[in-house]
Amino acid sequence: MHWQNLGLPLVFSLFWSGCGILSAFLLVKERSATTGHIQSDEKPWLSRREWASPVVQSDILFQLFVVWAIALVSISITIGFYFLARKIISEGDFGSLMILAPFALAGLGMITPAVNLMRNLFRFGSTPLIMDPYPGSIGGHLGGRVDVRLPYNPKNHIQVNLFCLRHWKPRHNRHMKSETVWQIAGLARTERSSKGTRLVFGFDVPENLHSSEPPSFNYHEWRVKIRARIPGTDLNRGFDVPVFPTAGQVAGTFFDSTKHPDYPRYRQIEALSILKIDQDSDGGVILRCATYHRKKVRGGLILLAVGLGCGLPGIAMLMDNTIGLGLIFSILGGLFFIAGFYGLFHSISAKLGTAGLEATLRILGIPIRRRKAAKADIKYLGLYRGNWVAAFTNLGKPITLSQSFGDEKVAAKALKVICNRTGYSARHKAKNKKRD
Repeated sequence: MHWQNLGLPLVFSLFWSGCGILSAFLLVKERSATTGHIQSDEKPWLSRREWASPVVQSDILFQLFVVWAIALVSISITIGFYFLARKIISEGDFGSLMILAPFALAGLGMITPAVNLMRNLFRFGSTPLIMDPYPGSIGGHLGGRVDVRLPYNPKNHIQVNLFCLRHWKPRHNRHMKSETVWQIAGLARTERSSKGTRLVFGFDVPENLHSSEPPSFNYHEWRVKIRARIPGTDLNRGFDVPVFPTAGQVAGTFFDSTKHPDYPRYRQIEALSILKIDQDSDGGVILRCATYHRKKVRGGLILLAVGLGCGLPGIAMLMDNTIGLGLIFSILGGLFFIAGFYGLFHSISAKLGTAGLEATLRILGIPIRRRKAAKADIKYLGLYRGNWVAAFTNLGKPITLSQSFGDEKVAAKALKVICNRTGYSARHKAKNKKRD
């Protein structure tokens, strides 16, 4: 039996099985989310099966099905590339090999997140959320508990975020857009449980916010996100929760996650893990963004991979005298590669003192640009582009001091620390826009 004879059937089998699993799961999820359980004007949350009880499942199983379906398709592409590559090599057509190679590498790359997600599920479990009160209450409380298959350690900090999101589809746009209408964050209280660790959290939800709505072209969604940095693999779970104006309260003692005693220190540690602050000899401070933190590395590597995936086929096309398409792929690949290289290897340092500030942009440690401002020209320090810390001056464009925080509240905490250490004034106003 020759492998060549099995190649094409195996590729098609894996490809269509992946598509079938993904389509079936999406169909079942959509029907269970929108079709009937109990229709009630007094209890509208009962119209969705996943909200029929206080137990709300996390999105880990949905992610697992989607990622493994994509992985199966990717494996089929890689297997197909193997059999095709043997023929291409025998014919000496190495230009075609360069065009196909990035797609095969991308296929192999999709297996990694699928395996990691499976490991995450086996380590922490499915982690359902038991809501208390049920449902979450606008003008009241939203809270609950989650049992995690994790050995109890009182030093573990588990962050909980609550979001009210709006999704809508513009008139002249095919893609849905999203915005955060309201959000709050805190730390969960940890307790021992039969599975290992129990997470207990709670938030006060203000009035005049939208209720949970079924998916449509314009609807509101409430989500709870739980995350923690755990050695080996991080805990990251999301829940689509029902929230309605019931004025419900927690049955027992209410725990406010925003008032966890370790929360202020946790925010400061998270901010300082990205931003390093050293004392300068003249009484000022030197700020340095961590060069290789995980969010920056992940984004840079993705852009580099996309750049190679477009650029290599473009070069191969140019070698094969396919000028038009080759130029398009080469230019796109080059732009993505440059963006990834810059994102991965650039760093910013800033010196703030009694004389003013000096900010330096470096790539691979080599100074590329310096911007200076006298203290008299600095109006205040504040947030720029949501989660960057910058100095706003009389000279025009703000001078960036640090970036890549990824979270506005973490950036605000870093801003407070910088101002406390330097004596500069801060100006920061949260911008949570609400659309009707």
